[in-house]
Amino acid sequence: MKYKIVLCDMGQVLINFNPEKIVAHYTDDPQSAMILKKAIFDNQVWLDLDLGIITNDEAIVLICEKVPKSLHDLVRSIIMTWPITNTQIEAMIPVIKAIKEKGLKLILASNTSLMFHEFRKAIDALKMFDGFMISADIHQAKPDLVFFETLLSRFDLDPAECFLIDDKLENIESAAQCGIDGAVFTGNIDQLKTILKYNEII
Repeated sequence: MKYKIVLCDMGQVLINFNPEKIVAHYTDDPQSAMILKKAIFDNQVWLDLDLGIITNDEAIVLICEKVPKSLHDLVRSIIMTWPITNTQIEAMIPVIKAIKEKGLKLILASNTSLMFHEFRKAIDALKMFDGFMISADIHQAKPDLVFFETLLSRFDLDPAECFLIDDKLENIESAAQCGIDGAVFTGNIDQLKTILKYNEII
């Protein structure tokens, strides 16, 4: 068996991450939703949260500078509580279980903020993981090559034994530069299972 470790992304792989749906949880006003999505998610501030270089409170201040005062309470609510909107990709749970039953180790490799440490226990698939590395903890994010270099070093991994499941092609391509094979998960679970079976991962 070539692969011994499966590296797995979180958003759009283990959980659904959809900014429009997140914002819709907090407001049903289309204009407010559009403003909030752009100001929160289509913004360097969100990327800085994922990098762990600003706090939630700092993010709120920066975002509130860009939106009407009437939306400030919603900005705070979204930044502080958005993980309550998380929904799991249920079809991935048996896939993760099959990987474990095959004897492979599972390591999360995800771009996400420090709030991960608060909500991770609510994600069933993550209970089967052997290790976690998130961007906010190391101040590095995919697709930067250094993210994968840190991952390999931190867990003392042989890249030839690793296989990455990620929803973004640029992350798969970056990992490949470090010698890590992988597959893009498009949401088609049958396609993913076919790839994993071909590579003797499940």
